Amino acid sequence: APMASAADSTPLPSDVEPEGPAPIAGQPAAGRIDDFESGAPANTEGWTEYWGETAGTDIACAPADDSPRSGSSALRVDFSVPSGSWATCILSFWEAQDWSASPGVLIPLRAERAGTPYTVLLYAGPAENQESYISYQDTPTDSVDGWAMVEIPWGTFRRVDWEAEAGTPFAKSDQVIGIGFGFDGPDSGTLAGTVWVDDLSLIGTETAVLPASEPEAESRGGGLPCPGATALAVLLPAIFFLGRRRE
Repeated sequence: APMASAADSTPLPSDVEPEGPAPIAGQPAAGRIDDFESGAPANTEGWTEYWGETAGTDIACAPADDSPRSGSSALRVDFSVPSGSWATCILSFWEAQDWSASPGVLIPLRAERAGTPYTVLLYAGPAENQESYISYQDTPTDSVDGWAMVEIPWGTFRRVDWEAEAGTPFAKSDQVIGIGFGFDGPDSGTLAGTVWVDDLSLIGTETAVLPASEPEAESRGGGLPCPGATALAVLLPAIFFLGRRRE
């Protein structure tokens, strides 16, 4: 969340109300990215699904009222991803967001099952020279019977393998042009399930607990594991042409 500047040391007259800090351009109010209550967040078209061409691949993500953490709805993501395929749910911003006052992203998460691999994706601008970053995660045990408060610091995100400076930590939190969630097919069979996200925020705006352990990035693919077909899902400026968009 934005840090307020220090108050002026000169006392205000008793009949004058102090002014709050001016909002920062591109910064979500109170560090909230999306509460899934009031339609698409400002400067976006809302969450959009993309998926690979492999038969049987499907994903649907939209606010639903079946399992909210607060308010009346949460983002529900249903996915079915066979081996060799991928699926993502992306929120793209028309203008770059400045999230640099926070050390990372906070994801209140609920899941159908524990141990489901997923990825969190970040995109940094400018759009004509975008950079793509990924953090590998598993749904934690406490996300099954309740809401797990998952903190992901910026330094956990790494540049994807098929871009320049692959593996470098994310360091452009003042130039965010997109955030999303990804799922990748396993070595065999199909990865399928449902997860819910609510009150997606920046770290520092709510109390959160880190997952018990963090998976190794090398142990699996996640939502966007390697170049080739899956790389198409990462290319935000070209995603409307390279990926399949659900109408």
